[in-house]
Amino acid sequence: MFEVRNLSSYELTPAECQVLSRGLNFNQAKQPDTRKVVCAVENAIGLLGESERDEVRTRAVGILSRIRKSGCQQVLSEDEEKAIKALHKNKKIAVLPADKGDVTVVLDRSTYESKMTEIVGDCTTYAKINKDPTSKVQTGLQKTLSSIFQTLPASAKKVKLPAAVHQWFCSSDIRFTEDSQKRNASKTHSRFH
Repeated sequence: MFEVRNLSSYELTPAECQVLSRGLNFNQAKQPDTRKVVCAVENAIGLLGESERDEVRTRAVGILSRIRKSGCQQVLSEDEEKAIKALHKNKKIAVLPADKGDVTVVLDRSTYESKMTEIVGDCTTYAKINKDPTSKVQTGLQKTLSSIFQTLPASAKKVKLPAAVHQWFCSSDIRFTEDSQKRNASKTHSRFH
C-alpha cells in the first residue's frame, strides 16, 4: 500500500484515499468479454493451417473455461469505482507519484501548474530552443551506425550480436577492420598455441 499525501485544498473521501493508496499503477482488471475473445481467436485461427487450428481451439477453450470457473473477482468496490471516476473528473486537483518512496501526492492543479511553469521558466537550468533537435540527432545516429557497419567485415554483419555486446561496441571508439582482425587473430593464435 502507498501512502497518500493530500497537499490540496480538496478533502479526499475515505474511498478516494483507499483507491489512491493502491498506487497509480494499480491494475483494475475485469473479466474479459468471452464473446470478443472467441471472435478474436476464430479470426486468428483462420490464418493457420488445418493441423494447427484444432490445437489452438482446444487451448483457447481450456483457457476460457478456467476463466469462467474461477471467475474474476471484483477488484474494486462500488465506492472505489465511483471514487476513481470522481478523481478523474475533478480538474481542480493533480494526482502524482512522489519523486521518492511509495507515496501518491494530491495537489491543487493551480499550485502544480505554477510550480511547473516556474521550473521550466528557469533560464539557468533550461535553454529555449527554436527547433526540435530530434531529426538532427536521428540523422547523426544513422550516419554513425552506417560508418560502424561499413567498417565491419561482411562475416561480422551476418552475426547478430547480443544486446550488451552491441551496446558496448556502439558506445566505444573501437572500429573493426579486416587488418585489425588479422592482427588480433595472430596475437590470439600466438598466445594460446
